[in-house]
Amino acid sequence: MCNQVVEAVRKYYFDLKVEAGTNQHLIPVTVIGKAKAGKTSLVRSVQQSKRVLTERNTAEGKLDESTKVFKVCEAEINKTSMLLFVDYGGQSIYHFSYQLTFKTQCVPLLVIDIEEFDRLATQNGEEAACQDVCMEWLSHLYISCPRLCRPVVVLTHRDKLTDERFNKRKRQLVETTEKLRCRIIEAEKCAAPS
Repeated sequence: MCNQVVEAVRKYYFDLKVEAGTNQHLIPVTVIGKAKAGKTSLVRSVQQSKRVLTERNTAEGKLDESTKVFKVCEAEINKTSMLLFVDYGGQSIYHFSYQLTFKTQCVPLLVIDIEEFDRLATQNGEEAACQDVCMEWLSHLYISCPRLCRPVVVLTHRDKLTDERFNKRKRQLVETTEKLRCRIIEAEKCAAPS
């Protein structure tokens, strides 16, 4: 009995050495943002290592490739690491799906159409624009998972603005988001029981 166990253990270690596998690291990435911000195009571009644009319904009858509810896909980083993208539809009807599917250990990736932010900031002011393209989306994640890491923010449609306008709007987006975040934290402190 003992000899069989010892031999089995030896064989196990021998097989492990001969056919050693590699650990595969899977990094979940939650991709959120408004409809037409460029989320699906970004994911496809990362997957294919080249710029890929998502098709919309056209007069030529092409299919609408925009994301409905959510789509899960992978992108290899290297031989031992893989990104697992959960790409959510940007329409408000899909907001609830975030809370059903994302994990606390994911990387939140917020995609913002900087041209849309520019338009909204011009029409409604920077704070309202920031609420619309940024804070509303992040609240869905952080209410359900308050310990989630900081988001990665990707600005798309950069080519639609001049360099000067882009830098101005990017600065305003960052500063206004931080101002709103501080205001929310202060309001929570005031509302908390002593």
